Amino acid sequence: MRLATNHLGYVVQRFDGPAIGWFATTDPTTPEKAKQQLDNLARTPGAEYRVYPALGEKA
Repeated sequence: MRLATNHLGYVVQRFDGPAIGWFATTDPTTPEKAKQQLDNLARTPGAEYRVYPALGEKA
C-alpha cells in the first residue's frame, strides 16, 4: 500500500479580483488555527478573505 504524501489542511485565502483570483496567504493548518489567523489578519481594503481547505506537504 502506498502512503499519502499530502494531507488536508486549511489556509486563509485572499481574492484580489478576477485577473489575480484567490491565493493562499498562510500555510496549511487546522481549521481552528486558520480561523484565528483570519481574525488576526491585517486586511487590505477591497480584498475578500476566506478560510478554505487545501492540500499541503507533510512535514
